[in-house]
Amino acid sequence: MLNKIKKFIKIFFSFILISCSSNNIDLIVFNAKIYTVNPKFEKVSAFAVKDGKFIDIGDDELVSKYKSKSTLDAKGMFIFPGFIDSHTHVLNHFIYANNLTPSVNEKANALKKAQKLLFENGITTISEVGLNLDDIQLIDSLQKADELSIRVNGIINFSPENFEYFLEKGPFETEKITIRSFKFILDASSDSKFNSIQKKVIHEKNNIKNFVFSEEDFEKICFRLANTGFQISTDADNNLSNSVIINSYKKALNGISDPRWRIENAIKINKLDFELLNSKFIPSIQFKNAKNENAVNIDLIDWTGKLILGSDYPNNEIKPLVTFHSALSPKINSVLEGSSNFQIKNSLSRSEALKGITYWGAFANFEESKKGSISVGKFADFVILSRDIMEINTDLISKTQIIATVLNGNLQYRINIDD
Repeated sequence: MLNKIKKFIKIFFSFILISCSSNNIDLIVFNAKIYTVNPKFEKVSAFAVKDGKFIDIGDDELVSKYKSKSTLDAKGMFIFPGFIDSHTHVLNHFIYANNLTPSVNEKANALKKAQKLLFENGITTISEVGLNLDDIQLIDSLQKADELSIRVNGIINFSPENFEYFLEKGPFETEKITIRSFKFILDASSDSKFNSIQKKVIHEKNNIKNFVFSEEDFEKICFRLANTGFQISTDADNNLSNSVIINSYKKALNGISDPRWRIENAIKINKLDFELLNSKFIPSIQFKNAKNENAVNIDLIDWTGKLILGSDYPNNEIKPLVTFHSALSPKINSVLEGSSNFQIKNSLSRSEALKGITYWGAFANFEESKKGSISVGKFADFVILSRDIMEINTDLISKTQIIATVLNGNLQYRINIDD
């Protein structure tokens, strides 16, 4: 296998140039095992790329259909859509890890280091939870200057200043960044309702301040945002808080057709609240660790239609293959009714877990028309793996290597063939 990978890498990064009178497209990849994650969950062997997007998908006959600048024989390697981490603090962590007041240049360098880590793990898009205005503007400016490539769904850190600014400006997006979601924290535990207080939440050495809301104030926020086009992404400390979130969402979203409001700590949804869920909600799961002390109850998908998976970095490793593996690993818990957890019956299927780190992640960001699957018209973002994670023994999944990460048809990372 190692020799096969080394041979493939040498070919992949020199490409096989076809001599032709006219180069109509940029790249054809063939002789691959490609999981498209499209609505039919098709498997194909070839695709064609032009101007950073997939223009055709099918079998190896694509090689004779087009004249291309570059043609790649994938040697049977395994290709998937670029991975999406749907809940992370990686950018904030790198920006503020060693300095609470970094300069703009220091922030820019930190973002580039974070991007390197993401590409090394096959990630082409992240949902970065808790960004402030100045950092959103910096990311956007670096992307527009072609100094930063990673795609970012920025979830705005709530503050009165951020709130009023973005409500006035409205949601916005480019090819690289989407801003249309607010982060909230709700704690409805112990003494029931309480006054809104400002609380410092520390991610490692990050000094970002967040507001923790009472039930009453949170419901008011939900109603204010319901018709603005903004999404709410709420992190609950416990199952009682999630009950408040679900009820507040349902009240505010009456008559709203497609809000895609997110429940960030959905592992703590009480089973008794499942019947209140519907397709307007998107559960977001972050595993505590690779041993999967909390597993996903598939009933969540039955009620909402989809769920998304994230790392919660830096609290966990930012490794989509570990997240994928964790989602497949059931853990049976015998717990008393009314406790903060619920009984785990089963785990996700491999197709559901793959959607959780690809297509469903794009859907949660309102970006499913641009990414999340290998489909005609979407960005040519894909990852090449050393093993078929849809077929191999689960114990081998987390040991699978990222061979290459490609964004817009351009190589962003390749494995070191000397390793």
